[in-house]
Amino acid sequence: MSTTLSLSASLRHRLHAVATRIRTLRLIRGMSLVLIVMLLTGALCLAADSFLELPSVVRGILLAGWAAIGILMLTVAVLVPLRRPLDPAALAAIIEDRYPDLGERLTSSVELASTPDIYHGSPTLIALLMQETEARARPLDFLGTVSPSRPLRMAGVAAVVLLAALVPAIVWPESVSALAGRFFTPWKVPAVVVPYAVEVNTGDGIV
Repeated sequence: MSTTLSLSASLRHRLHAVATRIRTLRLIRGMSLVLIVMLLTGALCLAADSFLELPSVVRGILLAGWAAIGILMLTVAVLVPLRRPLDPAALAAIIEDRYPDLGERLTSSVELASTPDIYHGSPTLIALLMQETEARARPLDFLGTVSPSRPLRMAGVAAVVLLAALVPAIVWPESVSALAGRFFTPWKVPAVVVPYAVEVNTGDGIV
């Protein structure tokens, strides 16, 4: 985080903890969304092959599309949110929204510490502001300002979808295994077995 030593080590550590919590929740939410989408689309592909006995070319197209969806979802739902920067001033604003008694002291302290050259206030007054901010913020729960409810709900939905996807594999393991094999290896065409019979007439004939 781009703060100088003007901001106390305690505040910098606590702001860093808030940023880490936000990134962790973004990762949980993103991975849960990826899991939900991939399970549902994969189940649709297997169901279509089960009912329609799709040819290998169509199964190959479905597999390629399924993989493309996975890459897109990982990029949009996981990589992009994790790479999105977390500005210290924005984190301070989130905390002050939960604790309005801080009176924007935390935001002002972070901004002063981040870009001290553009401010021309008294160094003594700025130091007093930093000390007062530290004293007022010490008993506050910074991590409690970031609610995990929405990412955890998404993770719960992903768990339900995963359990629902496992039920057919437990009830009909051979059928699901065969369908999965056809889906993930569409280039393998099963050999066609032609039934035949040998008829032997009794007598002197030699077969």
